[in-house]
Amino acid sequence: MTVSEGEEYVESLDEGVDARPRIGTRAIAATRTMNQVRAEALGVKLVWVASLLVSMALLLLPFVFRLDGKPHADWQQFLGRFHPFVVHLPVGLILLVPVLELAGRTRPALREAATFVLGLSVFSCLLAATLGYLLAYGSGDAGAGVSRHMWSGLALTLAVSLCPLFRGSSGGLRGAYPYLLACVVLLLALTAHQGGSLTHGDTYLSEYLPAPLKGLAGGRRLQARAPDFPDSFYARHIYPIFNAKCVVCHGEQKVKGGLRVDSYDLLMRGGTSGAVIIPGKPERSILLERITLPPDHKKFMPGEGKPPLMPEEIAWIRAWIAQGASPELKSLEGVVVPEEYPKLPEP
Repeated sequence: MTVSEGEEYVESLDEGVDARPRIGTRAIAATRTMNQVRAEALGVKLVWVASLLVSMALLLLPFVFRLDGKPHADWQQFLGRFHPFVVHLPVGLILLVPVLELAGRTRPALREAATFVLGLSVFSCLLAATLGYLLAYGSGDAGAGVSRHMWSGLALTLAVSLCPLFRGSSGGLRGAYPYLLACVVLLLALTAHQGGSLTHGDTYLSEYLPAPLKGLAGGRRLQARAPDFPDSFYARHIYPIFNAKCVVCHGEQKVKGGLRVDSYDLLMRGGTSGAVIIPGKPERSILLERITLPPDHKKFMPGEGKPPLMPEEIAWIRAWIAQGASPELKSLEGVVVPEEYPKLPEP
């Protein structure tokens, strides 16, 4: 064997030795890829199962813990009062997702950010929904408005939870993701409006609209039903107090403690604590007791940071109860009231 032949033989051996690691590296890479695919598939299945369980829990929640209008544990109210603070987080995150998705068409890195923000949206929605339910259940809130806000909030949470699944799928589900995201934004607007109405009343945004726009808005005013005796002391002086300062929490839309003051009959029926007005006995009337408590007392009314009744308003209610709490009397003995409130229109 010549020197050149020997060199060629050695080179061939070297190539064979080098080829083995290359083949092994490819096999290892292929195995890792298959393991990643399997892990991702398992992760998707786990996410689907978790979403299904969370959805079932959310849907069963109102049936297991019914909003019965009765106050419950203090710790529930304590945690629930963080709802107005936390609820702003999912609002901002959800509105940011479609912005990132659109901008991601030209900057792919933003789509990765959308994935992260969408995950935060799901978590924040679950947290806000849980705290909101604790607030309603713990403080004894009920009523049509509370129910609508609750169900729209649960629907929003479920829709947001489905978004990551649709976004990460392929085929028809992936194509439906933009439409689902649009529905989420609409649900967000509806839920936010209902929550604002519970806090500030239905007329908060429309109260100072110009007259032409008020006609277009067509919103109805949140107020008590007009009394049967519009010239009575109750209709002219007591009813306007309840309508201005109490109906938001004790009306058709929201019923705290089972008490409604949007009509005389419902007022006299009382709430979960029993009758709140005892005709002829103001010292035994719970309503008068609550509105004369110290403002920092947890049972003070009106609560939740709303302005307290003026001293003259409390005096009128006290005198009205002391003289029978009648819906018909036109005047009260020893009570002279300046005509500060406009006379109610006849029904």
